[in-house]
Amino acid sequence: ARSLKFYRFIKLLLQYLETPILAIHAQSSIDAERFAAVFNKPVFNSSNLKYALYLEEYDSSSMRKEWGFGIDDFIICWGSSRPGEEALLISILPELSLSIPNLKIIIAPRHLERLPELQNLLIETNYKKYSDRIESISANILLIDEMGVLPKAYAICDIAIVGGSFRDFGGHNPLEPAFYSRPIVIGEFHNSCKESVTKLQENAGIMISDAKSLLHDLQKLASNPALRTKMGKNSCQVLRNNSSALNIQLEAIIQAASEN
Repeated sequence: ARSLKFYRFIKLLLQYLETPILAIHAQSSIDAERFAAVFNKPVFNSSNLKYALYLEEYDSSSMRKEWGFGIDDFIICWGSSRPGEEALLISILPELSLSIPNLKIIIAPRHLERLPELQNLLIETNYKKYSDRIESISANILLIDEMGVLPKAYAICDIAIVGGSFRDFGGHNPLEPAFYSRPIVIGEFHNSCKESVTKLQENAGIMISDAKSLLHDLQKLASNPALRTKMGKNSCQVLRNNSSALNIQLEAIIQAASEN
């Protein structure tokens, strides 16, 4: 919506430059409407390529053991966390720990250059870095300090919180935890992934929370295994139902290439 204003301002210039464009394949109906308002070219809603997601499969029990977690540990993973969100989690941790037995937290920051900041933030908690993990994780918080580990964390957690959404950062991809059939919690600031969040919400595969209600929402999910299972199955089904995006766009490319 923000860039559309500028695009409309230079609409005449864009139409002068649009000659090489054969068609526009947008990721949602809203995006398709916006492109159609600017370009005089065929516009299609071909769904989001993020639905064409193929991650490595992991055995949750084996991975938990490898990471040093117990089979009875209840793991909440905050993925792609951004400034202010870790502090929010720490602020509700005492009450969470009282209501959730064997609670363990995984924090996977979006940017690893923030690790010194996070270590200072966690200094008074019982935490351990992923690179220092041992066979038995005595720490209550595991801080991910390596790239490429988040999918594994999603695969073993009981609840996945998608970061960048409890402060105004636009939110990050909620479809990765959906791949592993995990119940997903996301904050109110998710405009960067609004279309996928809407589909997940319409199919009861995600819970939209905020800073004030996060504690209650996590307690609700933790105390209701049936709800977590249902949400996880629903989130994964949304991914499967929309996974044709890649084929749709590949077919469009092949057709365009054959005609030109």
